[in-house]
Amino acid sequence: MVFYDQFIASTDAAVDPHHDAGTQKRRAISPAETPPKRIWFILVDHQRQLRFGQPSCLVVSADTDVFDLTKMIKETNEKFLAPFMHNELVVWKYDHTDLSTKSPPHKLQQIVNQVEFSGDSANLTCLSVADTMMEIDLPENRVLLVQVSPPQTPNTAGGSGSECLIRLLAPTQLVRQMRCQDI
Repeated sequence: MVFYDQFIASTDAAVDPHHDAGTQKRRAISPAETPPKRIWFILVDHQRQLRFGQPSCLVVSADTDVFDLTKMIKETNEKFLAPFMHNELVVWKYDHTDLSTKSPPHKLQQIVNQVEFSGDSANLTCLSVADTMMEIDLPENRVLLVQVSPPQTPNTAGGSGSECLIRLLAPTQLVRQMRCQDI
């Protein structure tokens, strides 16, 4: 403890030349950092199917937020999530005793089939991007549901559901610049 106080006093003096070590308030040593936590998740498509494989896990710190978690999920599941941005993933916490790494895949699928991802399901919480793993407090072996948005199609890419606002040209089509006097 003495060494720590001397280190802090010398650091403060180096930063602030007018620092008076005699008037320094004692700083408490922060408690040991919370050890990393294993977070289990399963990717669920927009039709509530577990088409992306078994539950996976990431080791994260207690202060990792959902925003960073979605980035990590995207990076570690690039094979499945290549067409998606990390912010298109929605993370849900569903309090169900059998939604666990110890449950077989068919049991997990039965549980997910019962979930209404609108937020109206009992015991279902859509996590905010600012929620940290410490705040979520996921019990050991419990699984988060990570919902993948529906794929973009010509009917949904424009956002109106009826017409695509982006029209792709075939490679054989030629686009020419026209001047007003050419018309």
